[in-house]
Amino acid sequence: MTQGRKSTRLQGDDGAATLWMVFGTIIIFAVAGLVFDGGTLISGKRDTINDAEEAARAGAQAIDAGSVLAGTGPQLDPAAAVARAEQFLATNGWSGTATADNTSVTVTITRQQSMTFLQTFGLGERTITGTATARPQQGFAGP
Repeated sequence: MTQGRKSTRLQGDDGAATLWMVFGTIIIFAVAGLVFDGGTLISGKRDTINDAEEAARAGAQAIDAGSVLAGTGPQLDPAAAVARAEQFLATNGWSGTATADNTSVTVTITRQQSMTFLQTFGLGERTITGTATARPQQGFAGP
């Protein structure tokens, strides 16, 4: 008789710990995904901007020699600047666009970043874009 009363009293608690463990595991997995994949996105964004800066600096080296000889300061040859930036992008296997005028070169790089943990929650690849502009400098710009 005691045994029957004990099973009746505990009948409502069966599986309660399992339910909490399932929800707890899902929450921990989601937080780990936000931390890991969020860090990966931040790192990818930083790398994309750095790569765009490198390509823009490569394009900014296409200085029009006539402007320097005329004493008007360094001006870019826009066609050569775009060609140098695009060549730099192609050499490194990056996809992006470059535009230039007489004073600056702007490069935009776009990449896809895949999710590791958050893929479980339906978040696939994310697009990362980095843009940078470079201008020709005469002499040293300073520290």
